[in-house]
Amino acid sequence: MRKKKVVAIFVLSMLAAMLSSAFTILSVRTSETSPIIMIIHPQNTTYTVSTGIPLTFTIDASIVWIGYSLNGQPNITITENITLPTLEDGWHSVVVYANTTYGELTASTVRYFTVDTTAPTGSIKINDGEVSTISTQVALSLSAEDATSGVAQMRFFYYNYTDWEDYSTSKFWVFNPGDGYKYIYVQFRDNAGLLSSPYRAHIFLGTAPVSDTTVPSAPVTITPEETPQPTPNTPEKGDAQKTPEEEKQLEETTPSPLSSQSLPDYVPELAGMIIVMLLVSAVTVLILRKR
Repeated sequence: MRKKKVVAIFVLSMLAAMLSSAFTILSVRTSETSPIIMIIHPQNTTYTVSTGIPLTFTIDASIVWIGYSLNGQPNITITENITLPTLEDGWHSVVVYANTTYGELTASTVRYFTVDTTAPTGSIKINDGEVSTISTQVALSLSAEDATSGVAQMRFFYYNYTDWEDYSTSKFWVFNPGDGYKYIYVQFRDNAGLLSSPYRAHIFLGTAPVSDTTVPSAPVTITPEETPQPTPNTPEKGDAQKTPEEEKQLEETTPSPLSSQSLPDYVPELAGMIIVMLLVSAVTVLILRKR
């Protein structure tokens, strides 16, 4: 009888030690905080280039794998900061993923940005396209389009450029007095800061139009340095502005974690310990029954 007690105490001590080890493993694993992935670039803004946009980020933990997903596509494995591939005009999104040493797959927040490399286009008419007028005051009909960022401003050239003003489809204009052809140019600017070509319209001021032989030269093309660059709107804590359509499609555009990376590596270890404990318990019961 005394031997049974000794054996039972020994087995219970082993089980207690193994349980203590299992709880230690669990506490160490669960005490590890999830890594924070911060995307630095691209920023939540509009880029006027389609190539050379960087993907830079920071991760505050040890990792064994890094990848990124562009526009909801499958993850692409990387090892460091990279340059994104050539992008088309329009909205884009990017997510960075990282796998820690404990098998935990973590994702950054979705970063949205826009690429706009196409300048706006437009047109101008005077008095709905009439050939002549007897009044120096005329009505300008304006039209402009920009598929990506939208038309923001316009300015006019009549001897000199006027200041930029908000885009509108109509405007009153007063020419200098004196019979003859009167010319005016308009230039448009989109929300990305891209400038259109100057567009011209003319009308004869007076009662007897003559041949149009005094067409002035077009305004001097504006140099790139005069094109204002958009101010980045960097979101707080990695958050980004989203359009309503993208908010609705967020679950569809965010790729699911890779299943091969989602199983913590300590699960087999705990499973093995549990199996050993069950075997030891079974053997102990058999020994006690025989005695």
